[in-house]
Amino acid sequence: MRYTAGELAKQLGVSARTVRFYDEKKLLRPCEYSEAGYRLYDEDSVVRLQKILMLKYMDFSLEQISEMMRDDSSDMQKSLKEQEALLLDKKEHITRLIDAIRKTNDSGDEEFWDNLRHVIELTRYRKEVIEQYKSDTNLKKRISIHDYSTADTEWFHWLFEREQIKAGMKILDIGCGAGTFWSRVADLLPNNLEIHLVDYSDGMLASARNVAKEILDKYPEKNLRFMIEKRDAADFSYPTSGFDLIMANHMLYHVARESRLELYKKIKSLLAKGGRFSCTLIGQQHMRELHDFINEYYPSVKYPSSGFDIWLETAKEELAPYFNVMSVEEQKNDLYVPDEELILNYVASYSEEASKLVNSDKESFYKRVQSKMDEDGYFFIHKSTGVVMCATEEPETGDKNATAESEKETMDDANVVLPERLERTTIYESDYVCLYTDKVKLPSGHVIDKYHQIHYPHEAVSIVIFNEKNEILMIREKRYTVHRLEWEIPAGRIEDGETKEEAARREAMEETGCTLKDLKFLCSQNPTNGMSDCTAHVFAAKVDTENSIQDVDEVAYKQWMPVSEVKELLKKNRTKDGISILAILFALEFYEY
Repeated sequence: MRYTAGELAKQLGVSARTVRFYDEKKLLRPCEYSEAGYRLYDEDSVVRLQKILMLKYMDFSLEQISEMMRDDSSDMQKSLKEQEALLLDKKEHITRLIDAIRKTNDSGDEEFWDNLRHVIELTRYRKEVIEQYKSDTNLKKRISIHDYSTADTEWFHWLFEREQIKAGMKILDIGCGAGTFWSRVADLLPNNLEIHLVDYSDGMLASARNVAKEILDKYPEKNLRFMIEKRDAADFSYPTSGFDLIMANHMLYHVARESRLELYKKIKSLLAKGGRFSCTLIGQQHMRELHDFINEYYPSVKYPSSGFDIWLETAKEELAPYFNVMSVEEQKNDLYVPDEELILNYVASYSEEASKLVNSDKESFYKRVQSKMDEDGYFFIHKSTGVVMCATEEPETGDKNATAESEKETMDDANVVLPERLERTTIYESDYVCLYTDKVKLPSGHVIDKYHQIHYPHEAVSIVIFNEKNEILMIREKRYTVHRLEWEIPAGRIEDGETKEEAARREAMEETGCTLKDLKFLCSQNPTNGMSDCTAHVFAAKVDTENSIQDVDEVAYKQWMPVSEVKELLKKNRTKDGISILAILFALEFYEY
């Protein structure tokens, strides 16, 4: 039997958007799609969704659920028994924890600390349950072969020397990962740095926050300041500028070329006069001996760099139109690996497919590695890793034509001092909305101790859709927040991995059942930039095909309206949705409908 997203949702008492959300998070994939493009699910999907909901009820994160359900059985009875065991285990643990807290509270001075340590030990329960629940594959330890480096200077220290970080600098680290660079060079950092760490992974940012806290606790005398934000390098923006150094370490090859070129423009605009941009990359010969070994014996295995389109050798050509490329330097570094198991674990870390293949062929794998070892029993691997150092281009002198309004505006803006964030306190964070109180220093020097800021992790899109009669497609939204029906245009957030255009087409399909043609980007807007960084991108398009509405939880019905009627609707304030109002006015003025 096949179910649509709405039918599956109804079976288990959730919304259709919940089903689509778990699809987008790769937890609940459709078994197929209908001719009209609707997601279809089967009985196994029912089992899987039920289990997701149960684990979510138990307060596991989506990342943890994803790990726990990998290679999971679709047998309902087996699934329920596993969940029952997990719930009973949790019940027993909570009972033990309550007893331990009561015992600690009632204990004397001599027993208090021993009892409190017992409470702390019990709170580690959740991690142990997750580890026990994961598959054997996920429990395998990965051993780094990079410990067998021949470099005179450890990589992060080598890189730090070239970054030339000085006291008082303002630094932006794009794609900071777990903050490993800052952890390794913490003792070398000069005083009074303002360090902005950004990444798109929540897990990486959580690690980076821990690293920042550890550094601040260990070196309070350095007066360092860390600002940590979730940002997407593929569609990058940042609320402050004037950086002395912007870093992009081992991340550019994960961004599509078109997006990289846009990123360079953004980076250049964020640098202070005389500021520098650095990026670390691998060379085309990086790990060549290991890759040759894989190609010879395991040609179906794809190593991570096989899809890269920017290298240490090619970076200068790509960066030159945006920066003054000062140097391209490769670290002198090779590997002499003495153990074939280290090689196997490294290759197994490439992918699930690689892991299954090499682990099923261990003996042959070991013998093949041994055949490549030198007389001293080492497998030689050349490493090619380096850094490209760039500077902002010096402005040309004597250019009498440089009087365009945009350039004048840039010159004027360069002298304006913006408010500066000193500290951030997190009140609430989620994948939908975050609330912070920032300590902000105003240009006058006055400090606001609690400046409330609402942060939206996802940007949004809105789409004005026209038909051949030059009518606009309006939808009647069921708005919970204001408790009324509202005339609007289709809109919604951009999900992970989506471009703005892809999000616009998806939202149009979900809320109107329409596919689009002649899609055109019109503008971006910040509806309430005094307290929120919410960003909405406005599109206009013409309808290509039309079917029924998919998202019946949000949309009551749709209606094609003549332009005159839409203008009257706006004039009489029959819609109060700001994004819809601006988008319609923009489309009527700037889109050839």
